Amino acid sequence: MSIDVVSLRDFPNSTNAIDIAFPVLAYECEVNTLLDSELDAYEEAALKLISIGLSEKGVAKSLKIPESLAKQVLCQLENNKFASKQTGHQWELTEDGRKYLKGIRKQRFSNNGRFGFIFVSAIKKDVLQYFYEGSLGKIARSDSEAAKNKLTLDDGKLPFSGERPKRWKVEQAYKRYLRILELEYEQENNKITIQEAQDVYADYETFDEYEYDEPDNSVTQSVVITEPEYTKKSFVRLLKRPPKDLYLNMRIVISPEKPGGFTVYSPLDLGGIDDEFFQRQIQWIKEYSEPVYFANKKLTDVIDSEVSKLSRQKSVGEKDKSVYILEQLPLLATEKNRYSVMYRDVAEIYGLMCETNLSRFKRESIIGGFSRKLFEALMNKLIHTTGGNNLRLIKDKVLSDINCSGTEKTVSSIAKIAGINCNTLQGDGDIFKKAISKLDGRYGNSVLEKLFNILTVNAYCASVEIKRFIYQDNLDEYIEVVRKINRIRNRASHEAESKITSIDYDFYIEQVFGIANRLLESLKEVSQNGSQK
Repeated sequence: MSIDVVSLRDFPNSTNAIDIAFPVLAYECEVNTLLDSELDAYEEAALKLISIGLSEKGVAKSLKIPESLAKQVLCQLENNKFASKQTGHQWELTEDGRKYLKGIRKQRFSNNGRFGFIFVSAIKKDVLQYFYEGSLGKIARSDSEAAKNKLTLDDGKLPFSGERPKRWKVEQAYKRYLRILELEYEQENNKITIQEAQDVYADYETFDEYEYDEPDNSVTQSVVITEPEYTKKSFVRLLKRPPKDLYLNMRIVISPEKPGGFTVYSPLDLGGIDDEFFQRQIQWIKEYSEPVYFANKKLTDVIDSEVSKLSRQKSVGEKDKSVYILEQLPLLATEKNRYSVMYRDVAEIYGLMCETNLSRFKRESIIGGFSRKLFEALMNKLIHTTGGNNLRLIKDKVLSDINCSGTEKTVSSIAKIAGINCNTLQGDGDIFKKAISKLDGRYGNSVLEKLFNILTVNAYCASVEIKRFIYQDNLDEYIEVVRKINRIRNRASHEAESKITSIDYDFYIEQVFGIANRLLESLKEVSQNGSQK
């Protein structure tokens, strides 16, 4: 049976490349776009004015703007379902408009559906964070040469099978796709670098050690928080049609200077923001219990052979890696199954560290790898022990406290509850506010901001694990080390004019395991009798 190989993206020029055809299941669906739930100053003022009965002309006069602009503002409110106007009648608030003025914010969806496809990885079964609008027939088909690059299972068996994806997974993937479009726009308009966009996207990945966030009712709340209104309306609907089997062109580039020895170009046209997500897919496939084949050879053997040809680094065996991790991160070694992805990442980074005469680029890769794949991943897990629903409530409460009492007083209170010297957090108000705005997500925050979020959650609604983190010794010193680590990480990844030195690198490596071990100790599982495992 012939299955199409299609191309959604043009790859940049690269040497030592392996082009492969990545199998996906394409599910036809209808999506409803999110309506804007935040108003600018003019829109909010206009909404308040029509709530007391002012006409279009009255709005213009009160805001001291031309009537044409007032009409434009009111039409925008109508488009976003906050206001409405019937012929011959005045403007009126809708139910959503009344709720907005009462301070109730919720996700809202348009009534205009768009049809297209979401893709599911045929081997790992992840829902890809992408939506293709329209017919698949519009996508360019690849030539017959690309058909030789298809990934298959043993004896040429095709990987297309499995249950329909769960609704929440599809909705989560589509929400993230909308955010990725924003990242792509910001990157294209030079508001952020491609590295910064990739860093934000990296936290979207949900691997085996990350669980879907359900409301956690087991946490004892230290503050009374009112549950906000929440809509469960679905805005992604899979049509009752069987999925289409499809292959997407993607590219593996052999890069011995990177942890793992290769990088991946995503098959999706998102400007490369999601390249690392597909690198994870290939890493997982390499270790899949059932061998995956490429051009009649095991994909693992093909990649390892190409890396070996180009690599000059010292060969590090799996036994050496396991001994090193056991010495430096004993809890990660003993809970290898719980942290399988993280364990593999650390092993690959250690393999790169063993090379003699490390170049600046490789040092930066090591620092970036440990920051994203060890520190930030562990901090995400620690923060989310409180439960995603509780985090949303905490964020609203903290922002309300900042509005009422000011940032300095709120941060001082958070420090006091954690037993921290107030001078340790002096001048960090702006960073705290930025961190809190993303408290209920896993994305966009630096390791320092994630640490501040842990302190914040401790003050408002701490889980057992977060309390365990706080009560360990020398928290003030720990914060200062993380602050220095964060500065080095920023120089390694974002500041082109201020690259890291060998002194920076040595300091980072000296501190990396102490930071991680405190987090791992906090995340130790607790048995039913209360003892730690």
